Amino acid sequence: MILKDIDMVKSGDILEKDIYQENTLVIKRDTLLNEQLITKLKSLGLKQIAIKSGILTDSGQGKSSRLNSFQIQFIKETFFTNLTHFANEYRYGKLLYELEDLMFVEDLFVSTLMDEKIESLLAALRNWDAYSYYHSFDVFVMGILLARKMEVQNLEELAIGYILHDIGKINVPRDILQKETKLTIEEFQIVQNHAIEGYKILKNLGFNEAVAMLAKSHHERIDGSGYPEGKTGEQLSLELKILMIVDVYSALTLKRPYREPFHAAQAIQFLISDVSKFEKECLVQFIELLKIYPAESVVKLSNNKEAKIVLIKEANPTLPVVKMFDQLEPVELPANYSITVSNLVEWSEYDPCKNFDSYVEALKNGDSKQALELFQTIIDGMRIEEIYSKIIYSSITKLYTQYKRGEIATSELRIAEELTKNIMHKALDQFMPDVADTRENIVLTSIGNEEQLFPLQIVADVLTINRWKVYNLGLSLPKEELLAFIQKKKLKYLGFTPPAEEKLPEMLQTIQWLKEQHRHLIIVSAGFTIKDKSALKADIHAATLADMLDQLNTKKRARMNG
Repeated sequence: MILKDIDMVKSGDILEKDIYQENTLVIKRDTLLNEQLITKLKSLGLKQIAIKSGILTDSGQGKSSRLNSFQIQFIKETFFTNLTHFANEYRYGKLLYELEDLMFVEDLFVSTLMDEKIESLLAALRNWDAYSYYHSFDVFVMGILLARKMEVQNLEELAIGYILHDIGKINVPRDILQKETKLTIEEFQIVQNHAIEGYKILKNLGFNEAVAMLAKSHHERIDGSGYPEGKTGEQLSLELKILMIVDVYSALTLKRPYREPFHAAQAIQFLISDVSKFEKECLVQFIELLKIYPAESVVKLSNNKEAKIVLIKEANPTLPVVKMFDQLEPVELPANYSITVSNLVEWSEYDPCKNFDSYVEALKNGDSKQALELFQTIIDGMRIEEIYSKIIYSSITKLYTQYKRGEIATSELRIAEELTKNIMHKALDQFMPDVADTRENIVLTSIGNEEQLFPLQIVADVLTINRWKVYNLGLSLPKEELLAFIQKKKLKYLGFTPPAEEKLPEMLQTIQWLKEQHRHLIIVSAGFTIKDKSALKADIHAATLADMLDQLNTKKRARMNG
């Protein structure tokens, strides 16, 4: 322990003792300090604080000299305590079925955490966000065993990179990491910074480039769709390609505040549906490691027969129901493992549109249970704005198109509308922030028929979730009443969804008149496109909800700075 003057404390230092203010714990010991926390400490009027010595200032990666049996026993207990959180056959399949594999991972975990620097970083991560800590351990276990199976060299160095791949999360606000609903696009952009932050932390503490790059690039994808640099397959190492897969699998199969965990076969199916983003050979080897095979895949059995996976039971995913090609009826593989799956032959390409089409069918049929289940499955991994535009808006638009073509009856459309409204209410309740914290006021309106109410409500919900105070007037008031309402509420923003083509002249007249009467009013064409947006005379034209929010925030900052 060393005492440091508060002005000498820097990012990367770790608190030796708890910090209290008037008997209230402010910051726990073992917390890794960042600029935000250092500013907070200074605001408390502290002159000096106790910092752990010889841990994060040493630039080497050598093992600590404090190797002793007590410490080894403590780390081993930590290893098995961590495993009890999630290491079961539902998630791991046959991953740790062999004692030799378990002992290998345990020994590697112990030797890795003998480095005080690594131990302190993990302690800081655990104090900041327990989920990120357990997820990192989970990724370490699966990643190392997959890397060994694929004959990757230097597993000791790789273990460090895997277990610290999410260390940048300690520089992400805790309220975002632990938010109990889905993230908005703005919040997700903040979370994305953890990749760069992790790289900086590890480089500043003397870890080598290979280890630091695992933190920086684990959200890259081989098709170039990842972040932070949009790298493609040839720019990504095998070690990274392994990490990308186990990172996603772990995230999907662990419980989050806003959703239940996916069971293993669902997570495998999700990875297959995005196979263009991942290295196929790594994914095949991961499936073989777990011995959990996706539905509809063709496998070779231990009796040398080929079969198709018909059903995977969540309680025992390594013993699926299969249909052998030389038999008429499917059978469940025996519990005594007298017949097992030997290896994957081929998987069935998954159509990601299938769930969406099934969701639309469930809406038409009024099957609320199936619709909600499909909705929750489809939206996993989506930001809030994407959910509203790509799922809710797209589904109701598809239904209106089918109705106009005479493909569905009026009764089916009305049933689908009501069910969609219920889903939107549930979504708003689920994603709703603290309504007391609003940023700005806006009034929404439209001119047209009832079809315009759905896109308008979608815009209203997304703005509300992003902490806007929304007055949704639905179909428009007479322009004089609308102006009176805007003036009474002292509103600066008017948003609308573009109407049907025949109603456009009426909308243009209303906008032009309002601009003449209230020249500081900001007109927002909200969320959806029309053929000639230049004719609208709007201040903001947005083709997507995310674009609308970005432009609104930019406009608001300009007003504040002006």
